Amino acid sequence: MGGFCLVNARNHSAISRSSRRHRSGTGRNTSGCPRQYPQAPEAPVTPTPATPSRHASFCLNGKPVGIGNADPNRTLLEALRDAGLTGAKEGCNEGDCGACAVVVSLPDADGIPRWRSVNSCILPLAAMAGREVRTVEGLAMDRPDPAPDRSESRECPASLHPIQSALVRHHGSQCGYCTPGIVMSLVEACHRRDLATEEDLAEQLAGNLCRCTGYRSIRAAAIEALEAARRGCGLVPAPAPSSLPLVAPEAPDGGFFHPEDLRSLFAIRERFPAARWVAGGTDLGPEITRKFHRFEALVSLEHVRELAELRATPDAWHIGAAVPLTVLAERLAGELPEVDAMIRGFGSRQIRNRATLGGNLATASPVACAATLLLAMDARLVLASATGERVVGIDEFFTGYRTTVLRPD
Repeated sequence: MGGFCLVNARNHSAISRSSRRHRSGTGRNTSGCPRQYPQAPEAPVTPTPATPSRHASFCLNGKPVGIGNADPNRTLLEALRDAGLTGAKEGCNEGDCGACAVVVSLPDADGIPRWRSVNSCILPLAAMAGREVRTVEGLAMDRPDPAPDRSESRECPASLHPIQSALVRHHGSQCGYCTPGIVMSLVEACHRRDLATEEDLAEQLAGNLCRCTGYRSIRAAAIEALEAARRGCGLVPAPAPSSLPLVAPEAPDGGFFHPEDLRSLFAIRERFPAARWVAGGTDLGPEITRKFHRFEALVSLEHVRELAELRATPDAWHIGAAVPLTVLAERLAGELPEVDAMIRGFGSRQIRNRATLGGNLATASPVACAATLLLAMDARLVLASATGERVVGIDEFFTGYRTTVLRPD
């Protein structure tokens, strides 16, 4: 689906133009745990240029790695484990359990790259072109030597990341299969600017399943790690390679295209009409890993400028079809409470870091979460093609089970 999703803000009383409140402060409940967590110091991921090239690469634990002629159906998890980085585990293989979680540098609502936890089991390897990836094996490698002070050395030992140390102290791991994914989810938590309450912490860990611990010890370790992050301990620095190129649209490596605007996207559609479009890949990934579908070519929408736009006008929000739900939540926080509530219940944090409204609608799944709310809001969709644009109401978009008014062009 090209173009933008327009959410018609008919109920102006539901929209507030005031700036977002930054929550801070502390408090304790009867269990002795903080009710609110102060914000950690900002440690933004260093942006890296993405110059088109025939040889795609990404940065893995601080080192550039070439993707080469990778099969478009090959997942990031497969590549990591084949490279000997076996901390990330294959559990459900459909983005539900979180055992495969890693962190990837993805832009926030202000366009600044941040560490986001994602499910590597359903993420195409080629989609990482131009990105930076950290696995559990790469957490401590760039950290400075501990300070001479003995207490500070115990808090931030050189051999372990503070999250790992906290899990050890609180006995937050038993069989250990899920532990690396939990660690990586908490890495994102330490870098979040909007994680302030116990509910936020629970939401951060909702995508990480553990059958052993009962979560109490994990939660205690998470609280300790967040307090350490507030003091600047445990923030993961970002590598700064000179260049992390994308694949040129006219000469893709391994059948994976990275167009940067609608014009290039439509040119690819004309040349390769059978190529499948993919944004976050949270729906397509399970098709590959669970249904064993194989795609000859995939077209990433992540870098299409027009589809990444998110802006407000006096009567509507204009939401690009490729805007991740996490970014949408950051930008709309407090503006549309109904959308806030919908996004918070939309899968796990790892899924929302990749999933998009455009993908949720275009798949026409009967379990799609966004359609009901957008119907209630009388949203309009702008559908774009090489021949122009057309606007349809959300109530006219779906024509049946997994079918829409989208045309082949």
